[in-house]
Amino acid sequence: RSVLEQLLEAKKTDSGKGIGGSTSPTFGLPRRLWQAIVHRSGVAEDLTWYHVKNADLRKIATNMCACELTVEGKGTFKDEFVTAGGVTLKGVNMKRLESKSVEGLYFAGEVLDIDGITGGYNFQSAWTTGWTAGRAVAEQAASASSE
Repeated sequence: RSVLEQLLEAKKTDSGKGIGGSTSPTFGLPRRLWQAIVHRSGVAEDLTWYHVKNADLRKIATNMCACELTVEGKGTFKDEFVTAGGVTLKGVNMKRLESKSVEGLYFAGEVLDIDGITGGYNFQSAWTTGWTAGRAVAEQAASASSE
């Protein structure tokens, strides 16, 4: 199902909940990120799902799939530390960083279950996996356009 279809379903099943509240579905996103996307979409967090217009749900879906964020510095509460866990490497073709079970789905950075000690190792992992996945996507796009 598309992101918009999932949001429309939540509008039906969670109609009495606040869209940005603590019990609202977040569709696999961390709650703070979900609340930031709702805010960025111009929707009041205390608005119930029932009262959210479908046009606003389309804005939220767009922000979930194509949101560009600007990093403005590091946090004061050490929020910049890496996360643990992520997509298991057993399910990833490491030469292309493509999912073994979903063709065309690529992973990079902290979404992968890779942890390193602090001091730049996690940055290097993010840069390297991003470059590798990006190159694989470009190769896939080039071969699709030549068909």
